[in-house]
Amino acid sequence: MAPPISTQEHISRLIEFRQAVYGRVFGKCRDALFDPLDALLSSGAFASFASLSQSERVQRPWPSRYAAVEDGQRDTAAVRPLLITQLPQQGMCFFALDAVSWARPRSRVWNDVPYVHHASSDGDGGAIPIGYPYAALAWCAEAHTSWSLPVDVQRIPGNPTAQDVGGAHMQALTNARAACTHALDSVAADGKYGNGRFVSRVSNLPGGIVARLRSDRVLYRPAEPTPGKRGRPSTDGERFVQRRTHLGDTRRRAGMPG
Repeated sequence: MAPPISTQEHISRLIEFRQAVYGRVFGKCRDALFDPLDALLSSGAFASFASLSQSERVQRPWPSRYAAVEDGQRDTAAVRPLLITQLPQQGMCFFALDAVSWARPRSRVWNDVPYVHHASSDGDGGAIPIGYPYAALAWCAEAHTSWSLPVDVQRIPGNPTAQDVGGAHMQALTNARAACTHALDSVAADGKYGNGRFVSRVSNLPGGIVARLRSDRVLYRPAEPTPGKRGRPSTDGERFVQRRTHLGDTRRRAGMPG
């Protein structure tokens, strides 16, 4: 059993991670970009973009926020390996794969903004506004909690589907953790990934994959050869259904009173 990590070691890893983000992810205007990041992580949500300047973490005048967003450079591809290196190098690691939406009904920035499903806690089934769909792969660090660490988030454009982007997420995770031979990654996917389009993309990847099937999904057994039958051969076999046995039949077979 590995010894527990001390507080000083945790602080050292945090400092190394911050330095890596500062040096590898941010390019031009990295100082003006790093200050709002510190403010968001330490103070939570802000009412507006201009209110970021009121945080004690921001040490530069407020016009630098807008200049950093317009002229700053960010290498988003460098974020993924930095996040994946923070994962445990051995043992079981559980991940969640799902597609989320960000409702932006008044957005005029992108031309390919589709209609997305926006969930609601009111129990009315949610709404269908205009927004941005995203595919997210998150590491579930603690059991029986909703806290998770996103390791890969990407917007779903118009042509690739959520299954295509989700399969690319899992392939990137496998490539980045190829050296972790003592770790076993298990991914739980939502219902939209329970189909052949997604399974065929990830069937050759190591680890475990569990996808939820829709209640109206129909599965068929492999087609059996039919010698002597003329015409086009069948592509699907019998329908796969779960056989349900009545409780009374089970008791009678076991010799128990009905």
